Amino acid sequence: MTTIRNPKSPEQVLTDLANLKNSGTSWWQVIAALKDLISASGSTIEAITEAILSGNWKEAAQQYEGLVVTSAFEALKLIAENMGFNTIGMVTGTDDSFIVGFKGYLGVVSGTTDTTRSFSYKAVGISAGTQEGVTVTGGIYLSTEELSVSDSWNIEFFASFGGDFGVGVCVEVFTTLFSGSGAIIQITTGEEMEACVGTAFATTARIP
Repeated sequence: MTTIRNPKSPEQVLTDLANLKNSGTSWWQVIAALKDLISASGSTIEAITEAILSGNWKEAAQQYEGLVVTSAFEALKLIAENMGFNTIGMVTGTDDSFIVGFKGYLGVVSGTTDTTRSFSYKAVGISAGTQEGVTVTGGIYLSTEELSVSDSWNIEFFASFGGDFGVGVCVEVFTTLFSGSGAIIQITTGEEMEACVGTAFATTARIP
């Protein structure tokens, strides 16, 4: 039997994004934990990114399985769980834009309560607002949605506010068309300032 999902209204999308953006204290906790994770396991995160960009999803999943058992990742995952997130993962992305631009993300994600099953995360979209240059970044993906046992897709509406958290940090909150919401938090080495909104088409698929 097919489940019919009702899309959110435009008003609900805007309300969800506003509520996420206003979770300021919680985002600072995630940012601090993410910086600790990068400091402790930077080489593993780089290996995950390299495997993803080369299309070697099996290698990316194996590296990710090694990352999730570290104490730094456990600390980050605990914060995510306390914030109500059911999915967590490592992502890398591109941002090529000035006023109207392109956004793309690739990552390996898992459930917060079950990190033994890895999924690929892919998202492509367009954005509009104040953005600078072409940036390749890495970061953490968080979502309230639970991963399906099968491949799935969704439409994400997002808002980025990099300048709110200082140089080298960008928090992109999103809410989906049907249910759930989340964020992609990126720690970068650049000085880009970003304040934009947009939409993306996202998919998840189990990595065998």
